[in-house]
Amino acid sequence: MNEKLVHQNAHLVLIEEKIAPFSFWNYIFLNKSIYQTKGIESDILLHELTHVKQKHTWDILFVELFLIVFWWNPILYLYKKSIQLNHEFLADREVLAHSQVPTYQQLLLQNATGNALYLTSSSTFSITKKRFLMMTHHTSVTARILRGLACLPLILVLIAGFSDWSLGQKTEKKIQKPVPVAIDAANQTVKYKISKIFFAKGEKNPIVIKGYAELTSVELEALKHPLMFTFERPTDEMLKIWTHPRCGIWINEKHVPYQTLKKYTSKDFSHYFVSRLAKNAQVGKRRYQIDLMTNDFFENVYKKKALENPLIVYTVGKGANQEQYRIELIKE
Repeated sequence: MNEKLVHQNAHLVLIEEKIAPFSFWNYIFLNKSIYQTKGIESDILLHELTHVKQKHTWDILFVELFLIVFWWNPILYLYKKSIQLNHEFLADREVLAHSQVPTYQQLLLQNATGNALYLTSSSTFSITKKRFLMMTHHTSVTARILRGLACLPLILVLIAGFSDWSLGQKTEKKIQKPVPVAIDAANQTVKYKISKIFFAKGEKNPIVIKGYAELTSVELEALKHPLMFTFERPTDEMLKIWTHPRCGIWINEKHVPYQTLKKYTSKDFSHYFVSRLAKNAQVGKRRYQIDLMTNDFFENVYKKKALENPLIVYTVGKGANQEQYRIELIKE
């Protein structure tokens, strides 16, 4: 009964209720007013399109059928939650193939902050927190080595059988960490909004406004380390490989013909990011997207944006007691 729009292989259903986007079968449900006024961010839409593309509804219905008969079995309920969580991990992985982790996390936070029901739902709170932890989770070096050795025979077979065109990522990279974004902490016209990223149902709004002198030592340390891209140059060999129809080239956030790279050397760039395009995003022979920033853009545009609106997140506690907070600068 609601307005429907066709988008790729899915149907967008615009409804009046204020809800976070969700999908069922090949339908994606969105708030009508937000879609028509602000639009839905491409990363959020790609997340839901992944659910549709990978047919996650089948998994949920399959478990529900078992629950009809074996409703008394608590393991099935845990299994259902694990499947739903895995669906979110899979959809997040698809998005992160085209986006940076800090950027995507900030987008999720913005959507969560604008929807009270999103944060007060206990199940959503738990799943979202695990999603954030998974995005930044890193297995220990020892565990990775042991797993790699155990899978080495299989890896060798797969490499031989499924060899693909190389983008040259194995070429040595020259990485230099940038100087942290400078924050004029002593400026008395700046206030700091401290908010808990995740809070449980029934918990009071944990937002606190502070002046610089009121900040704790942990918050002061967090101000020194805003999340941002690192200074990372490609090599000349990489640029040569990327000058190919299989690569979509974006320089300073603008799409340019791949032949344009012939005009540049590696010393002209300060940052690059390589991602493989999903099938529905591939055009012609294009299979990869290469994002580059020139030295001038990185220093005078990107860093300026990061300075004006830095993303500052810090963590306190460990394990089940771990909590994440966000600091936002408010200029009077």
